[in-house]
Amino acid sequence: MNLEGYRDLFLVGGLTAVLIVALPGLSVVVPIQRSQERYSELWLLGPERIPPNSPLNVTAEVAQGPIHISVGNYMGSSMLYTVHVKLSNHTQPTPNTANAEVDSASPMYEFQFLLADRETWETSLTFIIEDASFEEDYSSVSRISINDYSFSVDLDSSWDTQHKGFYYHLLVELGTYSENLHNFQHHTLFAGIWLNVTG
Repeated sequence: MNLEGYRDLFLVGGLTAVLIVALPGLSVVVPIQRSQERYSELWLLGPERIPPNSPLNVTAEVAQGPIHISVGNYMGSSMLYTVHVKLSNHTQPTPNTANAEVDSASPMYEFQFLLADRETWETSLTFIIEDASFEEDYSSVSRISINDYSFSVDLDSSWDTQHKGFYYHLLVELGTYSENLHNFQHHTLFAGIWLNVTG
């Protein structure tokens, strides 16, 4: 090997050594971006803080609960959340995560709260089907109380011959505040429990 060849070899070797020595120092100056998945969590738990049995057999005019609602924030920053509580019957479509559709029922009760990143918020609710009527193959719920606030509803249910009951869906749906739109956006993050309402 001639003198030119040795010079190139020393040059490449020297640059490699400089990079190896400098790399740890560069990681302090230029932080390596790690991708973190950003998400929110929503839980609906029964009185024993486990997922409630579904369907939950509910007798009209008898208090039910507490049902525990929890939200976890893993979005990388503080978030303003809303949780809507809704009641629908078995013929109304439930939210569809595949098609990004939210529930069509109007919210009866709402929680709003600010949650820091990596924190969890929890509350509970009790409910009473205050006014319900029953016929042989038909039921109607006209009033429900959530946390001692009474709401008018107008929901009917036909007797489900396969599952033997009158079914309604108690649903909690999570939304986040959009600074761009200046209002809450409801996503397809929801949890619910089917209620078999009896007289």
